[in-house]
Amino acid sequence: MTEIQIRNKATQLALGYADESDIPTRFKKRTNKKYDPDSNIEIRFQEQIDRWEEVVNSILNHVADPDQALRFINSNPIIEDGTQSVTMNKDFLDFLDFLIQRRNINECGSSELGSLCMLHGTMQKKIETEIR
Repeated sequence: MTEIQIRNKATQLALGYADESDIPTRFKKRTNKKYDPDSNIEIRFQEQIDRWEEVVNSILNHVADPDQALRFINSNPIIEDGTQSVTMNKDFLDFLDFLIQRRNINECGSSELGSLCMLHGTMQKKIETEIR
């Protein structure tokens, strides 16, 4: 992924996981009108985008298979026929292993760990919905 693609994905993730009250109006109304980049909500939201960008880069840098890394980032696992439970899904288990590895190192902050858990939870919900 290019830097622009990573930043765009980080913005999508920030929008997807943010509380409605934490999203700047320009994103809610999808407008390019003039806005104050120094407003509190803009500053906080840009910080969220920065955190998500770190998570995306972490996944891209630490997952050997680039296609699987993208599936982790997009919470879009491959669900094979015959999958009867979440714990039978390879992407789910591999992501869990990755999350545990990241948790066990000193450089993984609570923000990254929390974001990884959110992505993993979303992946779990998608698998559960698909196999029902």
